This record gives sequence, C-alpha cells and structure tokens, in this order.
Amino acid sequence: MLSERKSPRKRKHHYVPRFYLSGFEDPQNPHVIWIYEKGKDLIRAGSKEVIAVQNDYHTYVNGGGTVDTDSVEDLLSKVEGAAAKVLKNIESLHELGPPDRLLFSCFLAFMAMRGPRVRDDADRMAGEQEKALRRFIGRRSTASAECSEDSTLDLPSDLIAEPTFSLGLMFHMAKPLSAILNCMNWTTLVADGNEAFLTSDSPMVRVLPYGGGLAVEGPFLSEDVEITLPLSKSHALYCSWTSVGSNHIRVRTAVTREINRRTVISAARFVYAPIRSRHLNQRLVQKYAHANPVRIVETKSGPNTLEVRGRDWTARSLRELLA
Repeated sequence: MLSERKSPRKRKHHYVPRFYLSGFEDPQNPHVIWIYEKGKDLIRAGSKEVIAVQNDYHTYVNGGGTVDTDSVEDLLSKVEGAAAKVLKNIESLHELGPPDRLLFSCFLAFMAMRGPRVRDDADRMAGEQEKALRRFIGRRSTASAECSEDSTLDLPSDLIAEPTFSLGLMFHMAKPLSAILNCMNWTTLVADGNEAFLTSDSPMVRVLPYGGGLAVEGPFLSEDVEITLPLSKSHALYCSWTSVGSNHIRVRTAVTREINRRTVISAARFVYAPIRSRHLNQRLVQKYAHANPVRIVETKSGPNTLEVRGRDWTARSLRELLA
C-alpha cells in the first residue's frame, strides 16, 4: 500500500502578488521587470516569480503550536484570483457592479496592509509600546530596587514585537478597511503614453495633503485623504472621498509623475518598473532613497505622528492636478 504523500509546504511568499506584477513587465523584454533599489546605483532584471518574495513572510504558529506556512497563502491566493478578473474589467474601463467592487475592495485592503513597510512599521510600533509599558511598570513598581532595575535595563533600542503581530493586524483590519474603501470614490487613471506608472514593494500609498505638503499615511476617513495604487504600467487607481467628476480619466504626464513620486517615496526598499533607465534611477529613486516614511509612536507633534526622514517633499494634491 502506497503511503500518502504530503504536498510540500509553501515557503516562498510574495508580499506583492505575481498577477499584479505582470502588469509592469517590460514590453520590449518579455517577462522582465526592472528592479531599482533605494540607496544603490544598480538596476537589475527580474521576473514576477522571483521579486517581492520572502521566505515564510506569511508563516505563523497556530493555536496548536504548529508552524503554518500555507493557510495565509491559500487565503490570499483566493482573494488574488478573484481580484485578477476584476482588474481586467477596471483596465478595460468597464463599470464595476457591487459584487466586483466588493471583491476588489477586499484585495485593496490586503494590499494596504501586507507590504514590508507597513508590516515592519506595525511590528516596530508594537515593540515600542511594549518597551514603554515595561518602563512604566518599572517606574511604578513597589518591589525591590533589583526588580525595578530588571524591568528597565537591558532593553534593546530596536526592540521589536513578535513578527506575527503585523500578520494578525492585517487580517484584523481587512474587513473594516475593505468596507471603507468600498465607500470611497474610485477613478481609473490612464497614462498618456509619455511615461509609465511604476510600482514598489509597498505600492498602495495613502497621503493627506496639507498646507502645500503631504502627510504620508493620512487617516482613511479624513475627507482630504488621497489613495493611489498603480494597477499596471498604463493604469492607476485613485481613491478619495471627493468625486473628480469621472470614473476614468486620461491624465497628463504631470499626474503620472506625481503618482510615481509618491510610489517611490513610500517604497520600503524596492521600486519595480517596465523600463530600464539611469535617468529614472538618479532623478527619482535615488533622490528619495532616504525618504522612507516611518511612523513613530510619540513626537512633539503628538502620538502616532509620521516623520519622513530625508529630503523635504511638498506637492499639490492630485485633486488639483486632475482639475
């Protein structure tokens, strides 16, 4: 009697879906996507199979103490399969019915939470909160001085929470975020052909224009928040609470460049493009190599304020550029 073979565990997990990345392949080089890295002058060729992937990125230990490498991957695969079909309709500029819009809202919610910048940010914040709590307990402790010292000393400055915290947060936030995104106005932006849209390792960007500047990671429910997601080299999705008058707009090069700039600034490390260009690398990717937005737990401006490290970047809102 033959023993039942177990299927191999899924270890290589994509934090940016493969079907999505295929929209950014170089039309002159089949299956090639060009990889730009912040802080490095090298431009590399890759493919959707080998980029935006990390071993055990979606792995966690379940309630029974078993290492589970597959469950999150299986769920995301179902979401992505449904979203891939809807994406074709969006790029064809078809009006989406409520079921398709709801499906794609779910996909957008996961895209907002699954990138390495957002997950690293969430884990770091949790670690900072844990460190602050332990120090508070140490200060308030009525135990011996030795016990108090044990509570406050030897804490690493980069204390990070359990990595699966951000994975749980992704699923905890998926339902409310999908409901919020489903209620927003969606506009498909079509590039004019002069410049292509880029994407990144954290491609869904949320900004809040204010006083000529941009606060990265603006609140979803703020009336002025602007959300962008490049859908392919020729299309991008723009979500806002204010209608811009049309469900799809062919945009000027200035709009494409502004969306690309936001995409690059928000990238944790990698930018993916359908073209190989030293000009693009020097004038955009490396210009904002150190402008990775980081959420910090507490600043003089108040809790949960974001700082953008590196160059100052100000811009007009997309709503103004689309007017």
